[in-house]
Amino acid sequence: MMNVTKALLLCILVSASPGFAQDDTVEKDPGAALPPILDLETAQRTALESNPSIEAALARVEQAKARVRQAQSAYFPQIDFTASASKTWLSENDYRAARNGAFRAGLQQIKAQATMPATASASPLMSTISYAQAAVGSFAARAAVDNSVDNYTAALQATWLLFDGFGRKFNNAMARFGHKEFEAGYHEVRRQLLQGVARAFYNVQLQRENIAIAEADQAFNRRLLKEAKLRRKAGAGSLSEELNFEVLLRRSQASRLATENAYAVARIGLAALMGLPDAQLPESVDIAALYTETPGELDPPGEPSGLITYAQDHRPDLIQSGCAVERAQANIGANRALFYPTVSAIASRNSVQNDQFQLGEDDFSSTVGVNVSYTLFAGGRNRARYAEAKAARKEAARGLDSLRINVASEIRETGEGVSTAQEQLLLQRTNAGFVQRNRDLVEKEYKAGQASLVRLNDAQRQLVQAQSQLAAARVSLRMAWYALRTATAESLADWDE
Repeated sequence: MMNVTKALLLCILVSASPGFAQDDTVEKDPGAALPPILDLETAQRTALESNPSIEAALARVEQAKARVRQAQSAYFPQIDFTASASKTWLSENDYRAARNGAFRAGLQQIKAQATMPATASASPLMSTISYAQAAVGSFAARAAVDNSVDNYTAALQATWLLFDGFGRKFNNAMARFGHKEFEAGYHEVRRQLLQGVARAFYNVQLQRENIAIAEADQAFNRRLLKEAKLRRKAGAGSLSEELNFEVLLRRSQASRLATENAYAVARIGLAALMGLPDAQLPESVDIAALYTETPGELDPPGEPSGLITYAQDHRPDLIQSGCAVERAQANIGANRALFYPTVSAIASRNSVQNDQFQLGEDDFSSTVGVNVSYTLFAGGRNRARYAEAKAARKEAARGLDSLRINVASEIRETGEGVSTAQEQLLLQRTNAGFVQRNRDLVEKEYKAGQASLVRLNDAQRQLVQAQSQLAAARVSLRMAWYALRTATAESLADWDE
């Protein structure tokens, strides 16, 4: 029996011990693997692999998966092993009573001998010796009483839930829908992160375009300043013209510094979303150039109804909200189970021993039975919980309806945003061409003495403004398209696992 008991204890300890998997993964710097020219796809892939919010979302999914396993365990019997060893020191009254009891037991033996009929063979001497031995035994028994008691118990019990009003079924459903809900939440985090990286990436491209515009403005004013100095030196120019270009040159230099600062800040924002250490994009990594618009980017975005239908089937937040409704529905069933009885089967082997550590096969008793419990009255608590579950389900359903409306509104708005961005780009590109031609003509007229310095300054200012607006329109078109793809969840299609 002791071997069986040791084997059982070993199995219980092994099954109860959590598994610790040694993590031999070496933490790597994601920035070290970046290519010299960073494109949007690489930036997004790095973010999906390194951003802490993705790891946190995955951890929530693992928690939900563990809760599913917890709910499933209710269908299996539960086996409990308990053992205890204790030492109890008697109170003075109990100790005195125990000693007196032992002494009285000896006196009862003497009394019993005295009442026995005398035999012919029994002599008075032998009777006296027997009485004396019984008396001595009484005193010895009284002295042998210990003031402490050792208790040893061991029990092995199996309990199997047979019926609980289908509560297990609905608890399992709640856990499963909760798991799906967190999985959808994980994909929602990915959807939002992809859009955030795209916005940050396009912002870096925009700031770099602004740097190029500021450098071109600076080069233009430096060239005209040099020419103004030469004309003044030759006696054909004035100091006011030279000072004008000195001011414009420094203004263009200040503008370049401001755009370079915005570019550096945009790189920091992109690096943070990518999950790079210290939110720093390596200096050796440059951002891909802003490519020319493709014909497809100038096509209409499509019918909103089709885009809305696709979004209703693929948007993670809609799927998450739908799972929340199903989970709330299962919670109603779980609370309805409170109105049914609970039936469990039990079987146990146990032993209780005093002052004996060794437990043998003959020391164990066996018990089998069925437990039935039913709550007759709980002060209305169960009905209130049932009503709460129904109200929670209604709230979740109305939240899903509201989210569907918001998604449809977002898709229609982003679709209009794409159309507007397309028109703005065509308009700004045409306008920038006109402004460039005008500036070049005014510059020639100024050099020929046919245009004033004020007109030249205004033409250059308009050119810088038009070029900045064109760059913003080009980036806005990309952002508008990606916002539409994010609204429909098409942005996730390229990253399906």
